[in-house]
Amino acid sequence: MHKAKILAQLKAKHPGVSAAVLELVADKLAQTVTEEAKIDEAITALDNMPISIKDFADTLQKEGDRRVTEAQKKFKEKKAEPKEEDTPPGDNSDSALAKQLKALTDKLDRLEGERLQSDYGQRLARKLTDAKIPAQLAKGRTVTSDDELETVFKEIETDYADMKQTMANQGFGEVPKPGEGQKTEPTKTAVEAGIKDWAARNQPAKEAPVAK
Repeated sequence: MHKAKILAQLKAKHPGVSAAVLELVADKLAQTVTEEAKIDEAITALDNMPISIKDFADTLQKEGDRRVTEAQKKFKEKKAEPKEEDTPPGDNSDSALAKQLKALTDKLDRLEGERLQSDYGQRLARKLTDAKIPAQLAKGRTVTSDDELETVFKEIETDYADMKQTMANQGFGEVPKPGEGQKTEPTKTAVEAGIKDWAARNQPAKEAPVAK
């Protein structure tokens, strides 16, 4: 968890924003940012969203000021007229504030999901590369946790081994010798070359960027 460092950077970047708002943002980002080097990137991504941290804080401040002004006005009216007044229909400040908080929380959750999927996708690709397994075999798989990363990697590793064995059993890569009706045994190199060729033909299509 990097909440303390995230909060420190948020305070330095947004000195005019209330501590309560920054605490909320830091809590959310701390669940997403797994590396200290990515703190700046995560904060910048938030600032580039349709509703920035400062915009949200300003909205909360205006809402708070409005509620204070309204409360003072009602207090004065009650002193002048003891009869209790009904709350005007549709005037629900708490509901409006809750909706604004939910809007920011939803955006943070979406950013968290996108970042987790991207980070774990890159980690899975590195593990496959290190194991000399075509990364294309991970196509269509979603990973969002350490447990899923290990599980998916093991599944792909098993699938890759099965694929190589199947291709070898089917005589993939065999070349008949001149004058011989029987083919030679496929070599490991031939099988791996065939899989590599298959992987090259099945490159995953690039996904369109998610709209913020």
